[in-house]
Amino acid sequence: MYLLINLLVMDYQENKMKLAAYIEKEYKVTVDPTSLFDMQVKRIHEYKRQLLNILHIITLYNRLKKNPHMPFVARTIMIGGKVVLFSASSEFLTA
Repeated sequence: MYLLINLLVMDYQENKMKLAAYIEKEYKVTVDPTSLFDMQVKRIHEYKRQLLNILHIITLYNRLKKNPHMPFVARTIMIGGKVVLFSASSEFLTA
């Protein structure tokens, strides 16, 4: 059982390293593959979960700015998606 778990963890880390290398190659952004990857990829809409995720990111940033020496988990946050064009606020998002 432990061997299977170790193999899965090694595979997971290898995939994170591949993604970090791809991001650096394509977007010239260095990503720490040992950090926690926090990803949300879906249609950009007025969903409460998307708004709460953005507010959480802002809160984490403000806490770190307020106390730069506090202990924290290294985190890489990635958000992507397409804008839904039939919503009332989509004009605002695409402008």
